[in-house]
Amino acid sequence: MPDEHDPKTPPDTVPDSEESGTARPNIPQAILDALPDDIRTSVIQAALFSGPLPPPGMYREYEEVLPGSANRLMELTEDQQKHRHKWESDALDASISDSRRGQWFGFFLSLLAIMAAVILALMGRSVVGGLLALVSVSGVAERFLHKRSN
Repeated sequence: MPDEHDPKTPPDTVPDSEESGTARPNIPQAILDALPDDIRTSVIQAALFSGPLPPPGMYREYEEVLPGSANRLMELTEDQQKHRHKWESDALDASISDSRRGQWFGFFLSLLAIMAAVILALMGRSVVGGLLALVSVSGVAERFLHKRSN
């Protein structure tokens, strides 16, 4: 029975079953007896649960209504979990592949810039070649240092 003074417990409901998480209206019997039959038998019930599986009491109810349905629900949940794990694994593989591709592209671009700097230095353009080498090496160094700080 819920505590009437607990602000988290609504005053008009009382737990029907701790396992199933269902609740019944807490209406005094005198008021129920005064109501016409068609109104008294009207019931609206809502059950909420979090997670892929319903509470154990609800599982039993599914099984009573349709034998084998609890097993089907469990298989459906397991299949969904396998699908989710595969999707996450594929996304991780794609992210790793993109990262590797970017690293190779950066390596070849830096190598090209350093080769151009050496060629410029050999042609007598040592200031321009030195600046190009400095920019390319500092870009690579910044990338590695930035990656380590995160």
